[in-house]
Amino acid sequence: MKKRLISLLVALCMAVTLLPVSAITAWAEESGSTLKPLQIWSGYPVLDGITPTTDSQNHKIYTGDGWSYDGTAKVLTIAPKSHTTYDLIDRGSIRQDQNSILCSAIIGENATIKNGDFWNTVNPGSSITNYGTITSGGYDMPVVNHGTITGGIFSSSVSNESDGTIENGTFRSTVTNSGTIKSGIFSEKPTGGNVAGYTLNVESPDANTNVSIGYFIPPCYIIPHSSYTTSITVLYHNRNGLQPFPIDVTIDNTQQMLLTEWAGKVESSSDPDVLYVTFTAPPADAGTVTLSKLTRLVIDIDGYPVGTKGGTQDYSGNGWRFEKSNKTLTLESGNYDFSGSGTALRPLNPNVQLVVESGAKLTGGAFAKEPTGEGAGTFRKVTLRKVTLNGTDSITAVNGLASGDWGNTLYVVKTGNNTITASEPILDINRILLENDDSLYPNPSNKKTVCINIESLNSVNALDPNADIILNQASHGLSLIMDSDGTPVIGNAPFEPAGGFYTYYGDGWHIQKSFEGIGRLYLTGGKTYNFRFTDPVNKNGQLDAVKCSIINEGSTIEDGVFNTLAANVLPNSTSSMTPKIKGGTFAAGLYYNNGEITGGAFNGKDSILTQGTVLSGNYRSVTVNGGAIVRVNDTLPLVPDKTGLDLVQGSAWDLYSYAGTVLTVESNVDITNINGQKIGEAFGSYYLNGETNKKVVRFEMPDSDVELNSTKIVVPDPKPEPKPDPTPEAPTYTLTVKGGTFTYNGGEAMTSANVPVDAEVKVTLNQSAVPEGMVFDLWAMDEASLLGNLAVAYNQESFTIPAGSVAKGSTVTVEAQYRDATIESEPSILGTAAIIGVAGAGTAVIVWQGYRIGMELYEKYFQPTPEETAAEQPAPEAPAAAAS
Repeated sequence: MKKRLISLLVALCMAVTLLPVSAITAWAEESGSTLKPLQIWSGYPVLDGITPTTDSQNHKIYTGDGWSYDGTAKVLTIAPKSHTTYDLIDRGSIRQDQNSILCSAIIGENATIKNGDFWNTVNPGSSITNYGTITSGGYDMPVVNHGTITGGIFSSSVSNESDGTIENGTFRSTVTNSGTIKSGIFSEKPTGGNVAGYTLNVESPDANTNVSIGYFIPPCYIIPHSSYTTSITVLYHNRNGLQPFPIDVTIDNTQQMLLTEWAGKVESSSDPDVLYVTFTAPPADAGTVTLSKLTRLVIDIDGYPVGTKGGTQDYSGNGWRFEKSNKTLTLESGNYDFSGSGTALRPLNPNVQLVVESGAKLTGGAFAKEPTGEGAGTFRKVTLRKVTLNGTDSITAVNGLASGDWGNTLYVVKTGNNTITASEPILDINRILLENDDSLYPNPSNKKTVCINIESLNSVNALDPNADIILNQASHGLSLIMDSDGTPVIGNAPFEPAGGFYTYYGDGWHIQKSFEGIGRLYLTGGKTYNFRFTDPVNKNGQLDAVKCSIINEGSTIEDGVFNTLAANVLPNSTSSMTPKIKGGTFAAGLYYNNGEITGGAFNGKDSILTQGTVLSGNYRSVTVNGGAIVRVNDTLPLVPDKTGLDLVQGSAWDLYSYAGTVLTVESNVDITNINGQKIGEAFGSYYLNGETNKKVVRFEMPDSDVELNSTKIVVPDPKPEPKPDPTPEAPTYTLTVKGGTFTYNGGEAMTSANVPVDAEVKVTLNQSAVPEGMVFDLWAMDEASLLGNLAVAYNQESFTIPAGSVAKGSTVTVEAQYRDATIESEPSILGTAAIIGVAGAGTAVIVWQGYRIGMELYEKYFQPTPEETAAEQPAPEAPAAAAS
């Protein structure tokens, strides 16, 4: 029985030893046993108080809380049941001292190692197998990675297995890769798998300086990653000390840029014998990236060579040097383009003096100070001149470099583009006008900036290739001034060359002409012009005639002599203003008209262009009967030649004009009359040279056709004498006397007139008007104020109307009444009726009708009947014979 119990116990022990450590640990935890946390002393786990077990290989196994240690193989296994971070910093809670961990390690998948420090010098062959995560620390023993490495320094070989990931870290030995590598710094390119990085090399700035990249002797291999900071520190070791200097970056031996341009922020610090330069490695699609001290010429954003600290210190490079004392940049060898475009250098600061020695050559750029030296070549001066006289014009920026020191003069290399910005808009180059859409404006909405290329400008025929370039040379907005030859003074006007013609522009006008032609003048500004004057707007200076063609597009021509073709706008004109002609002498007539004409003298009414009537409005003809008009306003006529391409002198005017136009007409015969009216008697006409020369007459055009020497003699109506301004009229009334006359104020006798109210009027019978067999009886009146007035002797052949007896504005008729001469003069029914009618309420109608009523009554009642006549006559005496 005892032997059986012993055999059972042995079998149980053997079964336990076959269980894995984790199972034993779990069993111990479940059983409530207390396990010690991991602690390390002198490079090994602290095993005090832990009873080891023996595994199948007869290794002593020590078990703790989340860890175990194979004391025989010297292997530490860190395998917590849940995610746990182990900070292995020296003198911490785990590492009790500063000694490195000397044993091998197996890191389980739930373990994260921080600040690891493993060293295999004491135990050669020690290694680390990682299934968890390594974030930092130093690992001086081989690592086999099945988990994740996010940081740390690995001085021994690393094997990244197919299930392993390296996200970052520094690897000073070889790395064999079967898994994934996202970033890191490697002593050399990892072997196996796909990696995307570049070899980083650093060159020593001089023979006395040694260089390292962190823990590496250059070169090293960099795999950058956007999610992790791959920090690079370059150490320059020099016992004499070094000051920070600009570092150049060369990518695959071709592309170059400053380290600050490539990596962004760069920090420098120094010890007495070490200069530290730290930066974050950026991605690069390259095989090799080399860092070196800057020797090529680079210009900073302020226009000074990089390395001079804004021109405050000396610096030299390969083929160039800068001296701070006089701010002189000397180019010794190589080609240099300072235009700032593409791969060219930035522009030089205007305060830098450039010296180009014989071994160097300038290929582009613009400079405030004229470059000197044997290699400077031939430069072209560019002078900025202002359109208006503000006196503050200057160049404010060149090739993107703004400065208040540019002044107004540049020295520009003939090749390449140069962008120039001025304080005022740049409108012309050597008077050549820049249009709104001109390609010389990089931004058409900003006319202060132009981009010029001297070689391209030399191809412009209008520009002298040997002349200096002058910006804003022209005077813009010039008033129209006519030269004595009858063409505009173009002087300093801006112009535009196109198709062998030059168009010169002014204020409201432009003229298009060939190099030797007289040109065609366009009036476009809506102004009023009198071309009798050399200054047609302000009417100053005398002008004989306009000789260039003239096109009126929206302006007003007031006067002038035009010995040329003229048009009152052209077909298809885009002008929105109505062109007007109010006067002028047009020796060749009008070429075209689509405007308004109210005056002037025209040779012909038809258009040369359309062959139809070109004049508009109330135009009238002027002809000479038996002769011709040879001059108008001392101007000979012009007509097209046989080709129709030129004008030649004609033999006579075909004259048309408008009412109110003053014409001086010269005929080949004497002029005696205008429309039959003698010269001097109508139309303001007169002989301009006196009676000795009757072939020249000046007159004002009537609103009708004019025939000189007309056979239709018309006597002009006498012009009424001008009356003085009337004095205010006195109050009057209208008086009409029938059968008599009246006078007042001693004037002549009248039968009807307006009579002053305050005048005394005497009415007198006209005896010659009394019918035969009749005698005057009385005056019949229709004015009640007179009939009722006792001072009016209406029954007298002559009576007086007293002053003030008739109201203002009245109309009074007085008519003589007659009776048969056989009737005695005594009151009659007529008289009584008249008196009663007027004295009573008799109306003017009754009184006015008195004469007719009276006559009727007279005839009816007072004309004797035959019986009455017989009774009144004495009986005839009986004949004597009858008596017997």
